[in-house]
Amino acid sequence: MTADLIHLRRLGVSVVVEVSAGVPVIVHWGRELETIDRDSILSSVYLPKQPGGVDVTAPVAVVPQHGEGCFARPGLAGHRPGGRHFAPRFSQPEVEVSDYGFVFTSRDLVAELSLRCQFELCESGVLAIKATVTNNGTNRYLLDTLSITLPLPNSAEELLTLWS
Repeated sequence: MTADLIHLRRLGVSVVVEVSAGVPVIVHWGRELETIDRDSILSSVYLPKQPGGVDVTAPVAVVPQHGEGCFARPGLAGHRPGGRHFAPRFSQPEVEVSDYGFVFTSRDLVAELSLRCQFELCESGVLAIKATVTNNGTNRYLLDTLSITLPLPNSAEELLTLWS
């Protein structure tokens, strides 16, 4: 594990997650890796600037955010009364690592929200992720959606989603 990458491993499976930004980004999920070449693995996620495009191409985070420049469907959709804080931008990440998982917590101090993402790579090789948003403000936050986005290869044959 480097300072901004967490490498979860089980027999035959590796999951590498970048945790330096406000929301975790899965940079590798597949065959087991013995070592990680940080530059090459991040270059596959952080694409160079395109002529006529945006300055930075935002990677697809586990909970995509419009506040980070992601044009995909946001993973967190909602707002405060009057339509305020509809595009939170989480920062100040805190990470607690265990043997086969970690808990990632970040905050948006302006929107007064916290995002907690819990990752676990099970013995079977199944990746389990749970996301929770917390309203730290004094007025209500109208939550429309909180969803997780995963990078799937073209060869994926099965995806199971469980709601709790």
